Amino acid sequence: MPESKNVRALLLDMGGVLLRLHPRRVFEHWAEASDTSPQAIASQWAIDDAYREFETGEIPFTVYTQHLSERLGIKMALESWRLGWRALVGSPYEEVFEIVHKAVRVMPVYCFTNSNVEHENVYLNRYGAELHVLRHIFNSYTLGYRKPDIPAFQCVAQLIGLNPEEIAFFDDNAANVDGASIAGMVAHQTTNPAETVKLISNFLHVKDI
Repeated sequence: MPESKNVRALLLDMGGVLLRLHPRRVFEHWAEASDTSPQAIASQWAIDDAYREFETGEIPFTVYTQHLSERLGIKMALESWRLGWRALVGSPYEEVFEIVHKAVRVMPVYCFTNSNVEHENVYLNRYGAELHVLRHIFNSYTLGYRKPDIPAFQCVAQLIGLNPEEIAFFDDNAANVDGASIAGMVAHQTTNPAETVKLISNFLHVKDI
């Protein structure tokens, strides 16, 4: 395990760490547009090969929604798919951004998100002012790699210009944390904003800033 004292940059997940996520809202939008139930849609939806291809930029949203239509057994206009899909993105965790503003006085802070152009448009348009504090946002659909795959973390480290062991990574998903750790990063799992604040505070000793 790399030592924390060697870390020169922080790398944070987007959804669940920096921003709230609302998956139920997605299913509720689609259910209303297709005259079915959110529970029926939720039971059939999954992170499958098509989803991964969408998040690595291999297929566009139109192709992914065609796949969803077949998988979920529902039909709707493209704009209804889009409105539901974009409903996933929630508001920033204010307390996390407070600690990030303190952290950037010590070292650069980056974000690495498994995402797509539809969600990117939402968070940049709605929360661009808050996200501006980040040095850079690495998005899986532009990288061509997604977490928790080891090459994804290696690619991000290379783009940052540091060795993996010089980067501390924070994510709410255990598999992503494991992938980052195997890649050599100082990886931490966090499941709520209070825990994120505590981890970063302890890591940076921000009480001394």
